[in-house]
Amino acid sequence: MTSRDKAPAGTLRLGRIAGVDLLIRPSLLLMAVVLVYLFAPRFDNQTGANPYALAALFVVALYISVLVHEIAHVILARRYRMSVASVTLHLLGGETAIEGESRTPAQEFWTSVVGPLASLSIGAVAWLVAPGMAEGNAHTVMQAIAAVNILVGAINLVPALPLDGGRVFRAIVWGLTGRESIGIKAAGWSGRIFAVLAVLLPVAWYLQNKESATPVDIALGLLIGWFLWTGASQALHGADRTARLNSLHARKLADVGTEPPAQAPSLFADLSGVALLRAMAVSPSDVYRLTESDGSTFGQLRADRVDEAYRDGRNA
Repeated sequence: MTSRDKAPAGTLRLGRIAGVDLLIRPSLLLMAVVLVYLFAPRFDNQTGANPYALAALFVVALYISVLVHEIAHVILARRYRMSVASVTLHLLGGETAIEGESRTPAQEFWTSVVGPLASLSIGAVAWLVAPGMAEGNAHTVMQAIAAVNILVGAINLVPALPLDGGRVFRAIVWGLTGRESIGIKAAGWSGRIFAVLAVLLPVAWYLQNKESATPVDIALGLLIGWFLWTGASQALHGADRTARLNSLHARKLADVGTEPPAQAPSLFADLSGVALLRAMAVSPSDVYRLTESDGSTFGQLRADRVDEAYRDGRNA
């Protein structure tokens, strides 16, 4: 097995799809068993088939829909020339490892919303096809495919990080305010609110409907709440770093009109944020020559001034 074939720790590599590694976490199998147990009673007495077999088909449809959802992210990310390392299916769905951050609110919006739209589209097609099928197992499965895709699409549009809807909300706030960090904070706090609701609502349902509700519903709510709270908290902790990075603009930090040393490496004056730090890392120096697109010198950029601006986070 080559290094390329080796899966990251805690995952299993199934192969490649759409040109990227397809990985799964063992928790996926655990969640599949829980979902079969949870949904089998809902298929009971619908057909002559074993309800657990139909529930298993339902779960397979669920994870196929999640995979299609993630591939939609892959396709659009590549259209924006972003590198995609892998797609991982895990306990609560899937994750597309897109390397780098969106450069504009529009890019963030479209790369995020395309996944839920793909799920909703599949659900709509299945919903339209199901009525034309004869009653039986195939009809029941098609209804399940429609339901699961509409459910996946709708849940992922909830404006709460780390869901796609949270990233869509982040992009909208970013576009309206012009500040990415505000978008992250708004979507992060929304994620925490929905995390609390994900725990409280199943508990309230169980207390009011003890005959039909089960402890599994509460356990699932706790799991979803933990997932949302953890992802939202990570985003909030990174909001300050994002603001500091976005405050770095070579042109604003330059000593205009100052002639840098002859041996100073050259950087474009329009570099900012992560791109500026990467360019500085490629050519380490205490002083840089900032140049315009025509090659003329704009001024001098001192590395210590960039460090100071990052620490202060000014203009964030």
